[in-house]
Amino acid sequence: MRHSPNYTLACSILCSLLVSACSSSARLDITIKDTEQGAVYVERSRDTSLQAAHPIAVAPRTIARILRGIATQEEPGFLRKLAGGKTEPVNVFREEEIEFLAPLLSEGLATAAPDQQVGFRIGQARAAADKKVGSLYAYGRSLYVTLPWITLESRYGAGGSAPVKTLVFAPESARRPDSYRRGSSPDPTIIVDYELLAALPDAPPAPAPPVAAPSGTKPAPAATSAPSTAAPPGTDQELRALQDQMRQKNEELEELRKEMQDIRRQLNETSSTAKPAKPKPKPAPQDSR
Repeated sequence: MRHSPNYTLACSILCSLLVSACSSSARLDITIKDTEQGAVYVERSRDTSLQAAHPIAVAPRTIARILRGIATQEEPGFLRKLAGGKTEPVNVFREEEIEFLAPLLSEGLATAAPDQQVGFRIGQARAAADKKVGSLYAYGRSLYVTLPWITLESRYGAGGSAPVKTLVFAPESARRPDSYRRGSSPDPTIIVDYELLAALPDAPPAPAPPVAAPSGTKPAPAATSAPSTAAPPGTDQELRALQDQMRQKNEELEELRKEMQDIRRQLNETSSTAKPAKPKPKPAPQDSR
């Protein structure tokens, strides 16, 4: 049975499109791992103009430090801000999530092409509103970690009145400023100098609790060590930032104190002018006898 030339040409074009789609989907959508705990995959970058530094080798230990250093912090209320207090930051990733994601994200960065990024999901695939899905990519010496669900928690919290959250990172010295942001995406993004972070010393471990000595034995004397004079990298910068914050809070408190004094003086002046005059005493009645 012979087919018309148009039919043969249409079949050839359709076969070519199918082959191209299969090959491109394998290259652009690579699943590193997908379990009930979460998933890591390689996907096409939303920014078509981006030429990332992929493939690139970033140690799982460095990625774990990045995930461990990302936290959210609620803006303090008016009264707490006046008192100079602040809320404690809350880690975005739990330790078991970091142990799961770090090696897989490292593998994804080593697999991705310059026009791709590494996506991840925490937990099972559920409704779109409940998903905790993020992405990261490398550009230059920076790793860009995007966490869209942080905005959803801040904007649509319980009762619609959740306090505003901001992303913080520790150590602050390894974080890039917002001027390094690329594109116009409003999603919360942490930008980290991963080479600087890898060169910084690890945070000192928490001191172990004291062990009670057996009864009848003298406790061993505590070992004394000379105080360290060398400050870790980034300490001076963090101290300067803390001093600037304290100076700003002191200035705000001083301005508030002056305003309170002005209000008190105005109240005193108002009360003194509005005070009624004392009535004159009536003359005593004279004796008519």
